[in-house]
Amino acid sequence: MKKLIAILVVFAMVATVAFAETTVSGSVEVRWVIAQGSSADGAPVTTGGSIHAGAIGLTGANDDGTFGGRLQIVFDGRDALNADNYNTQLTGHKWDHAYAWWQPIPQVRFFLGQDGDGQFNTANLSRWGHHRMERNTSVEQWDAGHYLIGNWDNFGMALIIKPIDGLSINLATIIPGVNNGNFPGNPATVEHSDWFKSLQAQVSYALDGVGTFYLTFRGDYNRDPARGDLLGLTYFANSLVDGLQFEVGGNYDLADNAANPLRIGVGVHFGMDAFGVRFRAFMNPIEVAGGNDWLYLKMDIMPFYTFDFGTIFCNFRVETRSDEKINFHINPYFRFAMGGGDFRIGLIVEGNTVDNSVVTWKLPMSMLVAF
Repeated sequence: MKKLIAILVVFAMVATVAFAETTVSGSVEVRWVIAQGSSADGAPVTTGGSIHAGAIGLTGANDDGTFGGRLQIVFDGRDALNADNYNTQLTGHKWDHAYAWWQPIPQVRFFLGQDGDGQFNTANLSRWGHHRMERNTSVEQWDAGHYLIGNWDNFGMALIIKPIDGLSINLATIIPGVNNGNFPGNPATVEHSDWFKSLQAQVSYALDGVGTFYLTFRGDYNRDPARGDLLGLTYFANSLVDGLQFEVGGNYDLADNAANPLRIGVGVHFGMDAFGVRFRAFMNPIEVAGGNDWLYLKMDIMPFYTFDFGTIFCNFRVETRSDEKINFHINPYFRFAMGGGDFRIGLIVEGNTVDNSVVTWKLPMSMLVAF
């Protein structure tokens, strides 16, 4: 670890000479489940914690702002747990951000590498934006990108073309290699005919006072492997009503024999002074041979109120099941204002409407410091 820090410091010194706009950043996140248990007979009450992750990063660009990149390494403490050495060895790590970009003219940008934050996302409100990271105190919906498609965070190449104001043409494709676990079989090389199956093409257009429309095509080697080529449409608006922003859309599986090809998603945020509410829903009509068709629906509604010292949230979730039962989830939590930090503590209660089912509960907290 000391060698790694020394190397990064040297990189930072060299980069400062080469790039006028160089920054060094880092973060550490620790989590503690204060107590957890269930309604099952004889179920114990347990506690546990972990160093969730630590990150060190560098970002830089040349004087002209035409060439630059970012490096961020994330050390994941969860991969280092073992019976004898709890969170004291860093064996799990990943390239969360490792890319270079070139923008020869304002209308064209070429990207090569991996951006863990994702690009071309159309599910900003219903995915990360709902909780703005789960921090172990809430339950995220990271597969929202399977409903409102567009997010691309693989290792690969992306070309962004903006020929006129409001119009963006985004082309991205996975490049096969040893660092890419999303390409089928993870081969070192593939035939070009297979490589193009990983293409994602997106056209977006923003209209003043109306919103932004996204049309996205995703090849069948991208993301959700159980589906084929996808065609998605999303509409985002944030200026129709004061305090309101929303996204709505879906995608369709273009394969001839696709089962349950349609998926629909929506995300809504509304805020007025200190009070606000966030809502999201994901739907998938399910056809069952011989009848008994049903609608898969997962829905969250989360009111919140902001005080001088922080914000209190309370998320309610319901999820339909094929047997007409319903999963439920209740999740109040506090997020305290800590400047550049993030301190949360909450309660998660989960169960379903099945007779004599077990209800689980957890009292977690997290602390993140970014510097």
